[in-house]
Amino acid sequence: MWRLFKHYNISSSYDGIMEVADASKCDLDECKEAGQINLMALLEIITKREWLWAAYVRALNDLDFFRSLMNLVPLPLEQQITAKKRKKHLRDMEGFGILKQKARSCIKSFARYFAVMKSDGLTARSMFNGKHLSRCFKSPPTTNLPDIADVLKIIAMSDFLIIGDFRHYFHQFPLNEEIGGRFGLEQSDEAWIYTVLPMGWSWSPRIAQSSSMSILLEASVRSWLMDLTAYKESPNPPSIIHFKKGSNGEVVGSAIVWYDNVLACFTDAQSRDLYDEKLDALTSDRELNVSWKEFKKWSRKDMAESRPEKDLPHYLGLVFANGRGKRARDTDETPKIKWRHDPERLRRWVDLAEKSTYKTLRHIARAVGCLLWNAIISVRPLCDEMRALKILSEAGKSITGTHPCMIVGFER
Repeated sequence: MWRLFKHYNISSSYDGIMEVADASKCDLDECKEAGQINLMALLEIITKREWLWAAYVRALNDLDFFRSLMNLVPLPLEQQITAKKRKKHLRDMEGFGILKQKARSCIKSFARYFAVMKSDGLTARSMFNGKHLSRCFKSPPTTNLPDIADVLKIIAMSDFLIIGDFRHYFHQFPLNEEIGGRFGLEQSDEAWIYTVLPMGWSWSPRIAQSSSMSILLEASVRSWLMDLTAYKESPNPPSIIHFKKGSNGEVVGSAIVWYDNVLACFTDAQSRDLYDEKLDALTSDRELNVSWKEFKKWSRKDMAESRPEKDLPHYLGLVFANGRGKRARDTDETPKIKWRHDPERLRRWVDLAEKSTYKTLRHIARAVGCLLWNAIISVRPLCDEMRALKILSEAGKSITGTHPCMIVGFER
C-alpha cells in the first residue's frame, strides 16, 4: 500500500486540501470545554510507578529529553503554502489556546497546516503536517494498540461496561514553549507556535497512548492495589489491562484504550462503580484535569435488542447488545454481550468502494482509514480484497499535482 502511495507521490499531494477548511464550520467551539492536563501531576504518577513506556511524556516539558529524541540532522524550515481564508481559523485556534502568536525569528521550524473534513461534511479537524519534522526524530517505538480480538475477549463474559472518549485529547497536553517553537505555522505576515501536542507529529500517538494507559492503570491501583510489576518491566504499553483484586488475583474486569477511546468491562456492578469513582477522581479538576467528551456506564440490562441503534453502546465502529435472553438454548458459554458492526460504518465502506474519483489527500486518507478499519476492526474477509485493490487503483489514477517541499533554512 505504501509503495503505491510513494509511486503516485500521494504523500506530498495537496491539491484541493487547501480549500477544505472553512473557518465558520470548523469544530473549534468544542475546544472551549477541553481542559488542559496537569502535566506535572501526570509526570509525578509516571515517575512513582516507574513505567518505562510512559517516560516519553517528559518530552512535552523537558527540553533536554525532547532533544534526546532527535537525530543529529538539520531541522528544515518548510515553506508554508498559505490561503487567506485560513487566517481567521488560525486566530480562532489561538483564542482557544491551541496556538500562540510569536515572532518568526523565535520559531525553529515551520510546516504546512491543513484541515481534514470530518464525516459529517460540516466540521474539520486541524492537522499539523509533521512529515518532514518527524524525519528529524528517532522513530517512536511500536505501540501495541488493541484489535478486535481484544475487544471481543473482554466483553464476552462481562455484565457491566464503561465507555469514554477524551475530548480533543491531543490538544489537552500542554507544551513547553521552547518545544512548541519546533511546531510553527506561518500565514502571510503572521506566525504561530503550538502550545499543545499537535496532531501530525510522529511521537504524538505514542505520547497519547502512554498517557491513557498511565491513567487507566493508576485508577486500577487506587481501586484494588494492583501489582504493576509486569507493566513496569514492559517497554511498551500493553494492549489490554486485566483488573485483579485480592491475594488470589481474582480478575474482576479488563480495559483497553485506543488513544482517547476507553472501554472497560466488569463482572459485577460493585467493581465497575468503584473503578468509576477512582477514575473520576483521578481525571477531575482535583488532579489531572482531563476533560471527557463522553463518559457513560452501562449494564447488560440496558442493552436490550429492542432499543434503537443510537441508544446502544458503540465502540470503534462496533455496537453492543445483550447477548442472553430467555431462550432455552442460552448456556453459560453463551456470550453475555454480543456485537455487530455499526451499519453507518458499513455503509461508508460500500460507498467508498463505489466512488470513482479521489481528488484530494483527504479522500485518500479516508480510503486508507476505511481499509484499516475493515482489516483491524471489521474482521470481514478481504474478498473485500478485490474491492480494496479497486479503491487503491482508482485513487492512484486520480492523484496528479504535487507541492514539493521548499527548504528555506536550517537549524543546527
